[in-house]
Amino acid sequence: METILKNNKNRIINIVILLIITILFIVLFVLRIEVPCMFKSILGISCPGCGMTRAIGEIFKLNLLGAIKYNIFSVFMFVFILLSCVFILIDIFKNSNKYLTFVNKTLNKYWYIFILILVVMFIINNIIY
Repeated sequence: METILKNNKNRIINIVILLIITILFIVLFVLRIEVPCMFKSILGISCPGCGMTRAIGEIFKLNLLGAIKYNIFSVFMFVFILLSCVFILIDIFKNSNKYLTFVNKTLNKYWYIFILILVVMFIINNIIY
């Protein structure tokens, strides 16, 4: 019984994640509602994700060079989000939680790499762009 409840909780978490991604996709790319960067609005400098929305829009147009011009990290991020959606869908249909468990273990073990990527993107967005 406990396993069934845990699997249902995991399935709900996976569905909520996919719903959030879907809503963000609709708001940003279908309705084309522009969301200003709060980091840049408050501090006046670019955040690590500045240009990401425009870059992913360029990826949808199959313009990878245009995407890289907006944010060099965008192609990697797009592939990561796309693969995450696929693996979450697989987990939903198999009623498992392998992907989120993998991500959690990876971030717990290699969190410093994630921080390093954020710092590098912060520097790139404020010096190069």
